[in-house]
Amino acid sequence: MRFFTFILFSLLLLFGVAVKGYGQVIYYTSNGTCDSNNPNYFSDGSCWDLSGTCSSSLFPPLTTTTSNCTIIIDVNHEINIGSLTISATNLIRINVNLGVNLNLSGNLNINKGSNFRIFTYDGGKFNIGGSMNIGTGTGNALAVIRIGGNTVGGAGVYTNALDLQNSSNLQIDEGGVLVVDGPTTFAANNISIRNAGLFRTRTLDVRGQATVENFGSGVMVIDEDLIIRGNSGLTVKGNSEVEVGGNIDFDGNNGTLDVEEFGSVRVCGDGNLPPESGGNVTVERPTATYEIGNCRILPVEYVYVEARFLRQSRSSVIRWATAKEWESSHFEIERAVTGLEFIKIGEVKAAGWSESAIEYEFEDSNLPLTGGNILYRLKQVDLNGTYSFSSVMSVRASSIEFTNGVWRAYPNPTDGNSLRINLMDASQYNQEPLTFRLIHPMIQTQPMTVGSENEMNEELADLSRKMPKGVFVVEIQWGQKVEHIKILKQ
Repeated sequence: MRFFTFILFSLLLLFGVAVKGYGQVIYYTSNGTCDSNNPNYFSDGSCWDLSGTCSSSLFPPLTTTTSNCTIIIDVNHEINIGSLTISATNLIRINVNLGVNLNLSGNLNINKGSNFRIFTYDGGKFNIGGSMNIGTGTGNALAVIRIGGNTVGGAGVYTNALDLQNSSNLQIDEGGVLVVDGPTTFAANNISIRNAGLFRTRTLDVRGQATVENFGSGVMVIDEDLIIRGNSGLTVKGNSEVEVGGNIDFDGNNGTLDVEEFGSVRVCGDGNLPPESGGNVTVERPTATYEIGNCRILPVEYVYVEARFLRQSRSSVIRWATAKEWESSHFEIERAVTGLEFIKIGEVKAAGWSESAIEYEFEDSNLPLTGGNILYRLKQVDLNGTYSFSSVMSVRASSIEFTNGVWRAYPNPTDGNSLRINLMDASQYNQEPLTFRLIHPMIQTQPMTVGSENEMNEELADLSRKMPKGVFVVEIQWGQKVEHIKILKQ
């Protein structure tokens, strides 16, 4: 869809037609020629390719207003810089695409009067090591920022703190993600947050004349306390959800919490749930929800986790499904063969964010030849590096029967250019898949599975040429059997 939009914009611009809502448009696309650690990345014209004519700047004009000109910046390469300030009043949009990271070690400042967009797609992340500050600078003009994109692969905007100054407006669109590792704080006047996407913060302290609205299918998670002061208020409506890991507190009789339509507010753990009779809380029952429990504070909610031994392929398959995921980076599959010492054997990328069931699968094809009881567990790793373990699963694998003389290698000795393996005892091979590897004191190839003797020889021809001179072993495994053949390479 975004590609179609880009083509549409380009055609309209080519024929001199202004795009409604955008005016004229100019695109700045990172070209990958600059060092990702270039501190002047956003002021170095050699780092960007241009498309459009409404601005004469060779680099994205973030602080200089270009009348009736929308600036669209496509970040397709990693960028690591200090701080970034947006002060131009024309529309500026940054797209962080395809698993790329735009990293700020300092702050992101959106000055008063700015009209700024951040969209992250398909694993793209905008990481702010300092604080996202909205409404900085002088004057009374409104600072507007919108966050959108999709939730694929953990895409989103991540910041250590969020500070909203007077005259600031933040909207998180459906598909947008904003995660604040620290607090979200407000000044006093003309401040609003509207969330239809995914918004997570450690604490939320709403004060003055500020308003917060959770709407549509928006999800807001506050890990610790929600504080509502002064004449401020939080409205939860549509099918949106708010979950609070700590307490909900009001400043006396001031502040309001309105839960409307099919909205829900839940307090997790032992947090405080102010009564509806206190005058601060209004709930449209029976459709709206206001309760303790049923929370999603944990990053992953499992539907099932299971492991099975597949005799035909002599492998273990580990399957699991999640009902919900929040900030989930990946799953590490760990295995223990002796005792309880778990070792990582694989990794599966997580969805990042999901409100619907997702199924995963991993196959362990390199089981111990001796078989026995094998233990597995999942290590779910969050986007910020924290992790948790699933329950332990076990399978019982059969042992391997060692054979001799079922296969023959020729020529042996060999120069490595024409080595082949030939089946000698057809009664012991029932056309099972063949898994083989080459083992030398200096090098060992990864196990490779093929469907036939001919396929094995095609791969073997290339691998044997790369083996050092001397004695090496060809290990062939099929069904519940394995054979080792010694080869002398001259």
